[in-house]
Amino acid sequence: MLIVLGGLFAWVFSGRPIQSSPQSSITQTTSSTPLTQVTSTQGIKTYRNAEFGFEFKYPDNWEIRVNTFKSPFSKFNLVAHPTNTHSNFEPFGINITDADYVERSYQGLESKATSTTVDGVIATKYEYVAEAYNIDVIVPIGGNRILIGNENKEHLPEFNQILASFKFLK
Repeated sequence: MLIVLGGLFAWVFSGRPIQSSPQSSITQTTSSTPLTQVTSTQGIKTYRNAEFGFEFKYPDNWEIRVNTFKSPFSKFNLVAHPTNTHSNFEPFGINITDADYVERSYQGLESKATSTTVDGVIATKYEYVAEAYNIDVIVPIGGNRILIGNENKEHLPEFNQILASFKFLK
């Protein structure tokens, strides 16, 4: 079960585009209502998603790609990694999905769960090894869940910095 979940998470955050054209680094959306905004100051950028109401800071030598995969369970997803690099194990990823999907996906991993907070919201953190080292932090937002994940232990310090800067827009 753990291997299946690890494989699922690896697939979800693999950054493998399913769309016909590849995604590039996103600095703004093309819709009339901006959903994302990226600003930069002194080596750090801020990613903001107005639609789902969150933001976080990340290194300015990293790039973000949004909606890199299609899934009936994913309402929004992104991956972030150092510019001009890519691997099957992303240093940072977000997937917004419904609560039922998360409950089914993490069933059986209760022994790996600890409690944490993300911007004052109680979240569940899973740390385990499947295909690779994984950290998943699951934050409830209404009937949805934000899955914040890391599959690359080499970039654990950056992951922790990004997670510490994660804020909900009021």
